[in-house]
Formats: sequence, structure tokens, C-alpha cells
Amino acid sequence: MEINNSWSNSITPSFFKLRMKTFFFIIFGLSSLFAQDSSIKIIYKVTYQNEIETFKNVPQLREYFEYTMENDWKVQFELKLNQTGSSFKLKKNNLFDETNHKDRMMLSFIGAIGDVYNLNDSIYTNIKYLGKEIFEVQPKIGNWTIFEETKKIDGYLCYKATNVHKVVNKEKVFNHPVVAWFCPELPYQFVPNGYGNLPGLILELQVRNVVFGADKIEFTNLEPVDFTFLDYAKFYSPEKIIKLSTDFNPD
Repeated sequence: MEINNSWSNSITPSFFKLRMKTFFFIIFGLSSLFAQDSSIKIIYKVTYQNEIETFKNVPQLREYFEYTMENDWKVQFELKLNQTGSSFKLKKNNLFDETNHKDRMMLSFIGAIGDVYNLNDSIYTNIKYLGKEIFEVQPKIGNWTIFEETKKIDGYLCYKATNVHKVVNKEKVFNHPVVAWFCPELPYQFVPNGYGNLPGLILELQVRNVVFGADKIEFTNLEPVDFTFLDYAKFYSPEKIIKLSTDFNPD
């Protein structure tokens, strides 16, 4: 059973409407509690799944693809969030070597192009372009389809939701499937890797063949997420960034 649109619609069965009411009760009932000490830090591990056909005719890229599958255990991400906003960054450790070309390529395959910030209704991604630091800005993802299917992650009851990740390059448009497992018990709409806008925190996220899974959850007294870049950074829409890369001529 599923419901379309963001959270519910008129054709939802009565028993599922009751569950959705429970979501809102949990969210608003717990929000005052979380507001008192509302900081969370979550470590996400990465699982990179095989796709037999991918790059099968491009040996160099296939080599990087297979390297990513074999070394995904090196990569962890840290999500820090509170009632103000969130940041999602690569976690520094002794396993991942940012000076190693294959490790850097691994991030590209995983789809981690830069630090991701969530504030209000916008997602800001910090990326490097021609040696300069710029931010891609886009609205939060909506139009989730929520299912009554559940599973437990680290003891938390999570519900399934699906979406589509649209990738536009110079030649084609790709629509990759997205599956999220969110927990209404943790009433945060902030996100791992730019996803969210669900009635609960996402503890597992799969985008095509990349899975981000919550490995450790800490309730802490973190400082507010640093959004000072809003005062000086240059911001571009995804369409503008594509145009910049298309117009760039290295000659």
C-alpha cells in the first residue's frame, strides 16, 4: 500500500490515515522535547552496489567503479543537525586518502561532490569550480511516495518512501530511483546528502546503487551549524552550473 504526493491524499485507506496522524502526533509531540536539546550527530556508512553493465565498455572507468565497490568501507559521512539546519560532510579518518586519485574518484562515483547544507527550504552544496568555491542552491526535494512498509534500523522504526533523482548532463537526462527509510520518532526533516522533507529523519538512503546507512547516532550539545557562508558565497542554480561547464573552453 502506498500514498502519493508529499505525505497523504484523499484516497488513503483509513488505517493508513491513522498511521499518518500518528506521524504528526509524534512529530509535534516530540518537537518541544527535542527543541530543548535538539542536536544530533549521525555517522553514515556507504555501501556501493554492483551494476554489471555500468562502464563495461570503458575499462578505465570500470576499474574505478570496481575500486569503489571494494573500498566503500573507507568512506563515512557525518550529519550534524539541530532545529536550525544541518550539514553533511565527509568524515575525516585514516582510511580515506584525499590525495589518492582513486579515492577522490570514489567520491565522484558515490555522488558526494561537496559539503551539503540544509537551511529553511533550500539545499546548498559546496563545490569546486575552476579552483574556486561556489555553492549550488536548489529547493528541498518533495513529491515523495510513502509506503506502509516498515523496518527497524538501530532499534528505530522506519517507514519506506520513494522518489526519483534527476541527473542532467550535456547529452542526456537520467532518472535514478531513490529509496529512503525515515523515522517519525526522530522529528527532523534535515537530510543526508541533500535529501529529506519527510516526516522524520532518514536513517537509510539509497540513490541508484549507493546506500547511505546510519551507523551511529549521538544526541549531543553541538554548536549551531555554521551558515556564515551565506554572507559571502556565490550561489548558482543547477542549470547555471551546467551552463558554466558547457561554456567553459580550456583553450
